[in-house]
Amino acid sequence: MRTEIRTTMQEYFDELWPLNRSITGEDYRKSLATLSELVPVNYIDIPSGTNCHNWIIPDEWNCRNGWITTPDEEHICPFSVNNLHVVGYSTPVNMEISWQDLQEHIHTVPELPNAIPYITSYYKKTWGFCMPHNQLLAMQKYYSAGDLFHAYIDSDLGPGSIRLGEAILKGKSSREILLSTYLCHPSMANNELSGPLVWAMVYKELLKYNLQHTIRFYIGPENIGAVAYLAHNSNQYWEGKELTIGAILLNRLDAGLVINCVGLGPEYTYKRSRQGDTLIDLAAWNVLGPWKDSIDDGFLDFFPDGSDERQYCSPGYNLPVGVFMRKPYWGYPEYHTSADNKLDWDVMEESVQTVVDIVLTADRGNEVWLGTVQMGTPQFSQCKEDIYESTMELNSFNRPNFNRKVLLDLCNYCDGEHTLLEIAERCGHKLLDMLPMVERLNYLDYLRRKQ
Repeated sequence: MRTEIRTTMQEYFDELWPLNRSITGEDYRKSLATLSELVPVNYIDIPSGTNCHNWIIPDEWNCRNGWITTPDEEHICPFSVNNLHVVGYSTPVNMEISWQDLQEHIHTVPELPNAIPYITSYYKKTWGFCMPHNQLLAMQKYYSAGDLFHAYIDSDLGPGSIRLGEAILKGKSSREILLSTYLCHPSMANNELSGPLVWAMVYKELLKYNLQHTIRFYIGPENIGAVAYLAHNSNQYWEGKELTIGAILLNRLDAGLVINCVGLGPEYTYKRSRQGDTLIDLAAWNVLGPWKDSIDDGFLDFFPDGSDERQYCSPGYNLPVGVFMRKPYWGYPEYHTSADNKLDWDVMEESVQTVVDIVLTADRGNEVWLGTVQMGTPQFSQCKEDIYESTMELNSFNRPNFNRKVLLDLCNYCDGEHTLLEIAERCGHKLLDMLPMVERLNYLDYLRRKQ
């Protein structure tokens, strides 16, 4: 199973890597279509100029080529070699320009002198090129202010649409868990492709389970996509009025997780929801907290900067959505540069299983069970199955026995007042390790689900 997961992610990484993704455009749509081979998403297209809360969907951008021609007739910053060379959303350019003026349109990262930065200007019209800082320094020594260059960008910017994708994995209940990721960065590995690839494989893994919750999978361009998704009218109605996705989530969402920057490690980073103590926050702690040596500083309180959680956790929504990361965007200097060009496939595989574990923990975490014996403890010797030692051996109760401890903890704390996650936290168990005993005690009629 692990080999299949890894092979699939690597194949799709190779296919997605060359595409010039942005928040709109043909290569973004090609990327979404490629991922839809793994997750059967339904497309939502929202036209340019549409008001989505306080945001306006911008015009669509496509870029075909671009470069700078030096006075020596050398082509530099070729878009065909690396799509980061052209500033994202650059307007078309075909002009002679002095070296002095051209430098105002060149971007570098002095701290990473051999890397090309990732620069965009979605909402203000401009143009530009990106190059390694060492290349700029060499040119500054060679060219003088009046030397003429030719700047060329073959792009277009005009009315189009933004495309979102969603897939619904139905569970036994209409209560929902949201799994969200973004797709809009070109030539980025950890910051871009790690999230969608793990997200897609989580979908395939969750198909194997009988889920209580309905799982909503969402993918779109970062920030503008999430706010557009929340504001979008669905095809569902309440009292004759069409509901937005945001209204549905406000009424149905029990837990949500944004998945990004999950391709480098080994550490985990979890950013809590704005509320701080929701089901997803408790589930993430139960899976990650007490069992990881490197987790001491890996749990962060919410802050209103970052990715799509800014939209989900805005005051008017305040949804129970956290963020799962490995090495976060502030944790590695290659972020938003051409040096973000590799993934650790061991970490990627582990990230898939970890997200699955968090989802399964949230899926069952708010269940409340009631023991059928509340006055005193059950006499397990009368049970039709051997679930408790019938013969007491010398010092047998001084030896660790996980099943016995879980058995007694459940029979005591399942009083109709505590959720499974609360019991797991109180007793120091992983909820997923408790579930087999919950099901067994239910089958033997020692536990009954209250809600």
